[in-house]
Amino acid sequence: MRFQDFLRSWTSKGVLLVLVIAFASWGISDVFQSGSGGQNDIVVVGEETISAQQLQSEFRRDLTRLQARNPSLTSEQAQQQRLYIQTLLRLVGQSLIKQEAEQLGLTVSNDQVRAEVAAQASFQNEKGQFDKALYERQLRSNNMSPERYEDLVRGDMTRDQVLGTVASGRPVPKALAEALYRVRQERRNAQSAIIARDDALELPEPDAATLEAFHKDNAAQFTAPEYRTITLLRMAPEALTSTIELSEDDLQAEYDTRINEFNLPERRTVEQVLAKDEATIKEGVGLLDQGQSFEQMSQALTAKGATATVLNDVARDKLPAQVADVVFALERDKPSAPVETAFGFSLYRVKAIKPAGTRGYEEVRDEIKAEMSLRLAADSLVRLSKTIEDELAGGANVEQAATAVGLDTTKLTIDAAGFEKAGTEALAGYGDREDIIGAVFELEKDADTGLRESRADSAFVARLDAVEPAALRPLAEIRDKVQAIWKLTERMKRAGTAADALAAAVKAGKKLADAAKEAGYEIVELDGLVRNRPSQARGSTSSLERALFEQDPNAPTPIIDAIPEGYAVAILKSRETPDPAAAAEDVARLAEGLGRLRDEDLAIAYQATLETKLGVGINQTRLSELFGTSQTQ
Repeated sequence: MRFQDFLRSWTSKGVLLVLVIAFASWGISDVFQSGSGGQNDIVVVGEETISAQQLQSEFRRDLTRLQARNPSLTSEQAQQQRLYIQTLLRLVGQSLIKQEAEQLGLTVSNDQVRAEVAAQASFQNEKGQFDKALYERQLRSNNMSPERYEDLVRGDMTRDQVLGTVASGRPVPKALAEALYRVRQERRNAQSAIIARDDALELPEPDAATLEAFHKDNAAQFTAPEYRTITLLRMAPEALTSTIELSEDDLQAEYDTRINEFNLPERRTVEQVLAKDEATIKEGVGLLDQGQSFEQMSQALTAKGATATVLNDVARDKLPAQVADVVFALERDKPSAPVETAFGFSLYRVKAIKPAGTRGYEEVRDEIKAEMSLRLAADSLVRLSKTIEDELAGGANVEQAATAVGLDTTKLTIDAAGFEKAGTEALAGYGDREDIIGAVFELEKDADTGLRESRADSAFVARLDAVEPAALRPLAEIRDKVQAIWKLTERMKRAGTAADALAAAVKAGKKLADAAKEAGYEIVELDGLVRNRPSQARGSTSSLERALFEQDPNAPTPIIDAIPEGYAVAILKSRETPDPAAAAEDVARLAEGLGRLRDEDLAIAYQATLETKLGVGINQTRLSELFGTSQTQ
């Protein structure tokens, strides 16, 4: 396991199991009320405690790693997004496992830890030997001491020992995997007759009583939704970028700092001809030897089922190693020898080569400016948010708070789906659209949301100004629409009646194809249907295909379902049951995957039991004080 992979794994393993159980929603006992925890403790886990200092220290380490992958992430943003909870959950999970290991008498010796560290490829030199200098250098670059890292390795090994008591790490029995493989890979073949709705059918105009009854019986279809009128102040980094001023010196300094990002490797444009069998590719080699061009050879082979593709500006690391070695050793316009891969056999030719180089400042200047502006705008948003919170807390309304930070408000009238009365989509394209709409439809009239953060790294405050209740639109206002839908419904009814008649004929002994031909209906072949994978074929629906797989293949009956064109009547023709013996590798992979899923379920249940057994309590007040958040967030 690579060093960075290990860091990611130990950061997540303690969180993964705890998140799905009670602790994730704070649904645990508050042991601090009974005096079990110290004044500065955040969590009590069995006989251990997690202090505020420990949590802060671990959170700073986690934040440093997160910022290495996302440099624009500030500590304020991390706290607003409550990322410290991930750190806390990890510490709780580690404590639960550690205490359980002690009760079980499980230990990991220093020699075992040293052996595990030495075996990690990240710390080995080119000869495959452990390199202490490399080890210490890697740790320093990640702000970690050897003692700290070895503690993490010990904890990871201990966790594997503890969970190993319930998780076998073995595949499920072969018979089970084979049975599931047969079910998943079974193919069914069917015929479908399409009874098209006759949109040209002339219908008598409905009388007033008929339309009134239809309007009443389908009230939900003709009811205007509830509309809410709001005043919205929205702040998002992309909306604030225009307020950010950057000098050429700022941009040049950013470019110099990030120069390594703009180094481009050699890239090649490559033609590939792929065939499933070696004989076809060898035939292509023969055509090239006879003097045909690569294009002529490609056309000849594609006519026989081969596939021709072009890979534009591809770098070595974007290709499988085996292919990359061939492609990046080729001269321009020279075809390769046949190459065997997991997909078949291929021939390659390099059409163009772009040498390695560095993108110049002028080329990337606008990109840098956009990225820096967005990053600085995000920091600006934090400051503006604090000002708005202060304004609202001091009694200002939404408009006054907006004026205080130099922003404008927006007036909207929307339904619960976010559409305006004209049918246009409000806030289209905004990542926080669902957050805003959801918050607005929880408000009482004249109340506001307060300043809220959204999942799109933006913030907003909205006030509910007016509510227009849902109401049935009067028939007089929408008579034409009601009449059009009535006619459509009547035509569908006639198509449904015809479908019932066709199905009855099949049940009486006629073949579907014969009965459909007599009635003038089109027949569509539905071949190779797979369970739980809708084909989206014409003349079919997911519910129709589900019904085909639920049938006894030895006694098929016609299935009727509505389709966009009208109705379909389908009948099962045959099924194809796969032979697991002919797919031994696929069955083995399935058995291993099922085994992992079983082990994960057992591990989750085990750790949930540990929470109940040892007890977990949180000092929510102290946690909120520590990170400046509300308990009700």
